[in-house]
Amino acid sequence: MSVRTQFGINFTSGPSQAKKLATARKRRKKHKRISFFEVSMGSDIILDAAALRANGNYQAAIDYIEANIERVDSDIRVNAYLEAFRAAVALRQNEKARDYAAKIAQKEPNLPSIQDWI
Repeated sequence: MSVRTQFGINFTSGPSQAKKLATARKRRKKHKRISFFEVSMGSDIILDAAALRANGNYQAAIDYIEANIERVDSDIRVNAYLEAFRAAVALRQNEKARDYAAKIAQKEPNLPSIQDWI
């Protein structure tokens, strides 16, 4: 399955995924102003997962976050888990959604979107 992401590439799961996402990051950095979020280590992973989720590739978004979570700065890791949580909810993977909600609650216990899941 192949979909066009917001970064101007076709995403397909498989060995060429990393290369395509690297190309997307280069294009994004070339054409966008850099914000604080962009500078954080691993924010590109969160943005890529958000693009996958926005295109309906929920399982690919979850897999991408799980495979790369160690590369995400601890300051913004809750955002990565939130992307995975939203994808799990969309897929109705309730057990996974609860796991992500618990991880999010460790840093942000009052976040409204996870209250029904903890």
